Amino acid sequence: MSLLLECIGLSKHFGGIPAVDDVTFRLQEKELKCIIGPNGAGKTTLLNLIAGLLKPEAGRIIFKGKDITGLSAHRRAKLGIARTFQLTTVFQKMNVYENLLIANSGRASILDLAETMGLGNKLDRKVSHLSYVDKKRLEIAMAVALNPTLLLLDEPFSGLSEDEIRELTVQIKDLSDKMTVLMIEHKISKVCDLAHRITVLNDGKIICDGKPDEALNDPTVRKVYWKYE
Repeated sequence: MSLLLECIGLSKHFGGIPAVDDVTFRLQEKELKCIIGPNGAGKTTLLNLIAGLLKPEAGRIIFKGKDITGLSAHRRAKLGIARTFQLTTVFQKMNVYENLLIANSGRASILDLAETMGLGNKLDRKVSHLSYVDKKRLEIAMAVALNPTLLLLDEPFSGLSEDEIRELTVQIKDLSDKMTVLMIEHKISKVCDLAHRITVLNDGKIICDGKPDEALNDPTVRKVYWKYE
């Protein structure tokens, strides 16, 4: 695997409080990495810095060997970075097929993608009539339809049942065979069977970066989670 993304010394404050504090990490091509941490750890802020929705006060972001720190979210998307959100952002008055068509005009790829995400038999269904998990699947499918190199997922398991999480885990694994995935999650137990590596944030700082079993058994990580759970 070759290096795809490198964040070097990223920092971002809100009202003088550090949300992301001197964060450095790397992401390899075709790697599925999860960033976890308690509420307020800085996970979403970090994802927004990578996507270009926020500007860092310090540090650099290198993507495919190019410094993209000063680029807009739109230009980063053109380079191959796609992002989803914790709250679904889909077009409620359109059907599933129309939503996917907005993201990608290729009919064949839309049908394949819909099948991959479990939406193949719901293409003509109005989005407002979909279940919550299907809206999550649709938003992910719309991001994937952009044909990104890097897919950023913001807590895709939020609000889902255990059965729905298991199903979506399989679908995300399938996607990671074709692209690099960086996702954030609150609970470590939900990503141990999914991620190649886990980065743990707390108070804006990285406290652990390693394989799932290393993160799960790290004394500092365990102390942080015992504090919040």
